Amino acid sequence: ALDLTIGSEHQRVGLQLFFRVGDVNAQREQAGEGPSEPAGLDVRAPASAPVGSKPTFELAVTNVSTVPCVRALDKGLQEIVMFDGAGNRVWGSNDCFPEASSDVRTLAPGETLVFPLVWAGLTSEPGCAAPRGTPPAGSYLLRGRLDTKLSPDAPFTLA
Repeated sequence: ALDLTIGSEHQRVGLQLFFRVGDVNAQREQAGEGPSEPAGLDVRAPASAPVGSKPTFELAVTNVSTVPCVRALDKGLQEIVMFDGAGNRVWGSNDCFPEASSDVRTLAPGETLVFPLVWAGLTSEPGCAAPRGTPPAGSYLLRGRLDTKLSPDAPFTLA
């Protein structure tokens, strides 16, 4: 899925992208280069930020293989989601302002690409249908996603 406001048009785009990337990967494999996996995925965040501030989070994608790797890095495939201490979803980067792009890159072995994201400091839910508010001070977890690959959770504190 390209974003959390999935419709049939978005699903078709996603399928077209998958096959286009798949075709690129098949060509790269024939040339002795690696497919789109394996890739490491991490969320980088400050340890804490004041309630109501606008911290920058980063989604880091690393080619952990020993061969070049072709990877779709489209904006719609990238997402960071925040959960509170009870595991409730608080915010997602694709909720209110989903972006679409076409971005297929070849990553060298060990290469890391970093995608920064400034969080507005407000809650959200898919489709941005609910009123947005400021989450309270407390401990949170950030989880990154690139297409279907999820990152390990990164702790984050609002103080």
